[in-house]
Amino acid sequence: MNYSTINEIHAYNTFQKQLRTILEKDGYFTITNIDIEELRKIGPNGSLINLHDKAIKQIDIIPIVDFYREIFDDNYKKFFCLDY
Repeated sequence: MNYSTINEIHAYNTFQKQLRTILEKDGYFTITNIDIEELRKIGPNGSLINLHDKAIKQIDIIPIVDFYREIFDDNYKKFFCLDY
């Protein structure tokens, strides 16, 4: 209640980005779910080469626009696109 301007999704994504930084400093190779979706658009034969000492870790980020579209079932246009 003290931080009414902070959105839960932004807070989660900020935490995940900080976690990613910590893991990379510790020697892990990190990739986000958004990066993986972009790689899938290129084609099914892509591969990742890990030059780090440790494993590859996936960091999940919530895409804000996609999240709200899913919540509002694409009815967001009714709420945000008003024709005058």
